[in-house]
Amino acid sequence: MNPNYFLLYAHNIPVRGKERAALYNLQAGHILCIPLVLTDLIEAMRTAPVETVRQQFAPTRPELFDAYLNFLLRNDLGFYTDEPTLFPPLSLQWDTPHHIQTAVLDLDFDQYDPVAVLDQLDGLQCRHVEYRLQTGRGTARQLEALMEANQGRGFRSVSLLIDYQTALGQPPQWVHRLYEACPKIEFMLVYNAPYAGKSRTHPAHIQFIQDDIRSASYRASATRRRHIVNVGYFTEAQQFNPYYNRRVCISQAGEIKNCLQHRRSFGSVLTDRIDAVVSRADFRELWLASPDRVAGLRDSELRYCLFMPHELVADPETGLFRFPASSPACQLLV
Repeated sequence: MNPNYFLLYAHNIPVRGKERAALYNLQAGHILCIPLVLTDLIEAMRTAPVETVRQQFAPTRPELFDAYLNFLLRNDLGFYTDEPTLFPPLSLQWDTPHHIQTAVLDLDFDQYDPVAVLDQLDGLQCRHVEYRLQTGRGTARQLEALMEANQGRGFRSVSLLIDYQTALGQPPQWVHRLYEACPKIEFMLVYNAPYAGKSRTHPAHIQFIQDDIRSASYRASATRRRHIVNVGYFTEAQQFNPYYNRRVCISQAGEIKNCLQHRRSFGSVLTDRIDAVVSRADFRELWLASPDRVAGLRDSELRYCLFMPHELVADPETGLFRFPASSPACQLLV
C-alpha cells in the first residue's frame, strides 16, 4: 500500500508573493521559484491525502498534478508518509538573549572614548562589534589597545574595517599584528590599499581592497541585491527587520544612530547612556519594520531573504514603512 500523505521536509518552506512563490531551502541555503498553484498543493497536502488533493485540484488532468509532485521528489524537497502528525512544521519563533546584536563604531580616536563605549555595550550583552577606523588619527598602540580591550568582554565576534596606513609599519605586518592581538576578530577589511587581494597568512580573515568604503560608489555596491537564506535570518524576518533589529551605530562624532548613513541621531555617547537610548520606542521603530510591513517589499516572495540595509520611512496613515523615492532599494524589488 502506498503512503497516503506527502510532506515537505521541515527546512523547506514555501512563501507566497503577489505573482509567484518561492521555496526556501533553509538547510541548503538556496531558493526555488515556483508557481503559486504549487504552494496551494503543498498546503493542501499538509492535512489531506495525496489522492484527495489530486481529485480536488486536477480531477480531469491528474498528469499535471503528478508533474508538480514529481518536481518536488526530483529535487528531494519532500517525502511520503502515513503519519503526518509525527512531522510538525519548523518553529518560526525567533529570540536572542542579546539586547544588542550588532554595534558599529566609527572611530578617529578624537571624539569619544571607545573603551567606555565597549563597557556599555558589554552590559547590553552585545554579540558583535564592527569597528570602522581611520588609522591616520590613531597610533599603532591605540589600535592594538582597542583590539585587546575586546578580550575579557562578552562579545562573540569582532570585525574591523581599517584605512590602509603605512605610517603604522610596513603592511601587511601591522595588519597581521592587529589581527593577532584580538582572537575574536572574524574579519578584517583594509580599504584604500594600493592593491587588492586576500592576505597570504590569513586568507579567510583578512582582505585588502583599493576602494574607499566611505565613497558613494562603494556604498552603492555594498547595498546591491543579496540573498541570505538560513533559519536565523528567515525566522527573524517574520517579526523584525534583520538589518536594523537590535543594531546600534556610533558615528565619529559620538552620535547614537540606527545606521551611520542616516542623518537622524537619537543622542550622543558624550551625554547619554546607550542603554537608555536603545530602550526608547522611537529608536526601536525600525527594529519592527519586518518585510511584511514594508510597502513594495511585502508582496515579494523573496522578502524573507533579501538583505536590505536601506533607509525606511514610517507611514503613519498605513502603519507600514516605505523606501524613499530616491532609494536604490526601489530597483532591487523587480
